[in-house]
Amino acid sequence: MMLLDTPAANEALAEMNDIVSAPVASWWPLAPGWYVVGTLVLIVLAVAIWLLLRRWRQRRMQRLALRELAQQPATNPAAVTALLKQALLAYFPREQVASMQGAVWWQFLQQQLSTRAAKRWQPVIDELERTQYSGDTAADLVVEYQRYAQFWLQRALPPTGGKS
Repeated sequence: MMLLDTPAANEALAEMNDIVSAPVASWWPLAPGWYVVGTLVLIVLAVAIWLLLRRWRQRRMQRLALRELAQQPATNPAAVTALLKQALLAYFPREQVASMQGAVWWQFLQQQLSTRAAKRWQPVIDELERTQYSGDTAADLVVEYQRYAQFWLQRALPPTGGKS
């Protein structure tokens, strides 16, 4: 233990520098992996925004038809049918939609719904088919047809294979 008290040891200690701690690690510049992660996050975000915007645009006519249906209650089934056809023109070719009437029209509407939903609304469709040319459609049937049209617009548009 006496070696530290010797003049040679004191000289050696005097020549030593103080301990210098390393500088604090900086967050910049980032490691290369963070650039990859950041790029991937930006790509995923851009694709998600693009898909949401595309979906919003595809549903524009659906939103307009639902808004009009809610704002102006129809007095006859022809007004509701006209609104449905107008909405369908945005998703299907004019030649296909414009010429549909009667049983073909009702069948087309029902085909766009799930089997369960089509069965649920079939009594309304049957009653509309029965009274479509009589001219004296009951007010409650028109209200039911409006409810059907609202349901149909929400569930069947936009179609999965339409022209959009």
